[in-house]
Amino acid sequence: MPVACGEIWKLDTYSTHDDFDIDFMPTTGSAWGRPIYASFNGRVVRAGLSGTLGQRTEANPKGPSGTGAGYSVVLDHGQGWRTYYFHMIDMPMVHTGQRVTTGQQLGKVGSTGKSGAPHIHYEQLMYGAWKAGKWGKVESYFDGVPSGITSDGNPSTGPLYVDDEMSPPRHRESKNCGTAQTLEP
Repeated sequence: MPVACGEIWKLDTYSTHDDFDIDFMPTTGSAWGRPIYASFNGRVVRAGLSGTLGQRTEANPKGPSGTGAGYSVVLDHGQGWRTYYFHMIDMPMVHTGQRVTTGQQLGKVGSTGKSGAPHIHYEQLMYGAWKAGKWGKVESYFDGVPSGITSDGNPSTGPLYVDDEMSPPRHRESKNCGTAQTLEP
């Protein structure tokens, strides 16, 4: 998970969020400024501002939101896998082209971009998952266990819409204790 080892976070989604998108919110304490960690080894393919910042801050949490992902990072893990980390409080701590290891800090939780509250918007993508030659979102797995966040219950965001059922929130403990991992061939 993209959060500190041993912490318990709520994983959630909402209608019109898009299938497989996860919002991480801590179960205790404030989310503002908490560290965001690489959930797996990889290379930074994008780090910086995507969209507009908006004006939501810890001092002004109800300020106008921006657009897009705000301050964000995209990691490529090789073998057709990527992860996205959106809405950081300020510029990421990593830069495009940099190699990162599991548990390395990428940035801090914020509410930049199109965001209603401080959280980590997280996605796992696989090349060719839904269409050849394209990146497609897939259910996120953490330590080999499925997240349980699949459908947002909205038929317009597909492809998993089934009888208006949205994935219920889940609570997970992070095992991201800084141990470097590798993908098996």
